[in-house]
Amino acid sequence: MKTCHICQSTDIVELLDLGEQPISNRFLPNPEAEETSYPIVVNQCNACGTVQINDPVPAEEVKPRYDWITYREPDAHLNSLADTLSQLSGLSKDAAIAGISYKDDPLLERMEQRGFSNIWRLDPQQDLGIDDPSAGIEILQERLTPQTAQSIVATRGKVDLLIVRHILEHAHHLHSFVAGLRELLTPQGYIVFEVPDCERSLSLCDYTTIWEEHLVYFTPETFRNCFGFCGFSLVHFESFPYPFENSLVGIGQAQESAIETFPTLEKLEAENQRGTVFSQGLEKRRDRLKEFFSNYQQEQGKIALMGAGHLCCAFVTFLELDDYFEFVVDDNPNKQNLFMPGSRLPIYSSATLLEKEIKLCLLSLSPDSETKVVQKNQAFLEQGGTFASIFPASQLALKI
Repeated sequence: MKTCHICQSTDIVELLDLGEQPISNRFLPNPEAEETSYPIVVNQCNACGTVQINDPVPAEEVKPRYDWITYREPDAHLNSLADTLSQLSGLSKDAAIAGISYKDDPLLERMEQRGFSNIWRLDPQQDLGIDDPSAGIEILQERLTPQTAQSIVATRGKVDLLIVRHILEHAHHLHSFVAGLRELLTPQGYIVFEVPDCERSLSLCDYTTIWEEHLVYFTPETFRNCFGFCGFSLVHFESFPYPFENSLVGIGQAQESAIETFPTLEKLEAENQRGTVFSQGLEKRRDRLKEFFSNYQQEQGKIALMGAGHLCCAFVTFLELDDYFEFVVDDNPNKQNLFMPGSRLPIYSSATLLEKEIKLCLLSLSPDSETKVVQKNQAFLEQGGTFASIFPASQLALKI
C-alpha cells in the first residue's frame, strides 16, 4: 500500500505511468551497451494534494557513475535570503550554523559575510561514512537518520540554524530524514528548506519536470503545509521568481505539537485538478510533437538537441521521440562521444550543428544559457538554422 511522503495518507491515485525508464545520468560508452531501466509512476495524494513518486529507484542506482556530473541550483536570491536569516529572532552572531550538502555552501558563505563565524557543513565521509567520492545527495539522504544525527551531535554539537537546500524533494523516507535533521537542532533552532516550485511545470504539462531523483513535486500550497506534517511551525515563507521554476523557501522551528494543516477543500480541488490536467495531457503533447517533427523532417531538414542532461533525456524518452533527432549537442568534453541514456543518441560538440547541416536545434537549457547559446552560434543561424526550446515556459518555446 502506498503512503504519502508528506501527510502519510494512503489515499493515493495514479496520474502517470511512464513505464520503464533509464537512469538519466547513466551515459553509455557505446550504442550497444547494456542498460538498466526502472518503472516511473507519478501519483497524487487525495488528502494533501502532493504530486509524488512513491516507488523510488534505489539510491545506489541513481548515484552517478562519473565524478564530473554536477548540478547547479539557482542562487540569485541568496543575498536576500541571507538578509532574512540574519534578522531571525534570537539568532546571534555566535550562533551555530550548519549546512547539509555542497548545495548549501553558497548560502553559508553569505552568512559568513554577514558576520556569522560559527559555521560548518556535514562531511560525507567523516559524518556519514560515505567513502565514494562520486556519491551525492542521493546517498546522503539515505544515510542521514536520527541515529546518525545523534552521532554527529555528539561530535559537533547542535546548531541554531540548519540549511537544507534542494534535497527534501530527493528524500526516499522523508519523515525519517526530517527526524534526523531535527536531531541536529537546538530546541529553539531554525531550519531552512528550499525546494523547486513545480506548479508552473505541472500547469503547462511540462513532463521534463519528472525526474527519477525527485520524489516530491511541491507547489507553494503543498510546501507550506508540509512543515506541520514534519513537526515544524512555519515562521517565514517566500517564493523567489525564476523564468522556468521558482524557488520556494520556508523557515521553520521544531514544535512538539505542530499543527498538521491540510489544504482547504477549494485549494485541494485546485491541486487535484492540476494533477488531472497533467495526467491527461501527455498523450496529446506526444502526438502533437511527433506530428510536428515528422513534418519538419520532411519539409525543412534534420533536427538535433542541445544539452545532454536529465531534462533532455526526459523529453526524448517520456515522449517517445527518439526517431526524430540526429544527435545531442553538448560542449562539456566529458560527455562528447558518449551516448544518451534510453535513446542512445550520440553526443557531439556544437560544431556538429554546421557539419551535419542541422536545421532545427532544440534547447534543453536554462534561460540564461539559452541567450548565450544563441549569441554564440550566429553561424548556425546565418546558415538557416533555428533554435527553439523544449520548455513551454521559455520565450523560445517550440510553437506546436
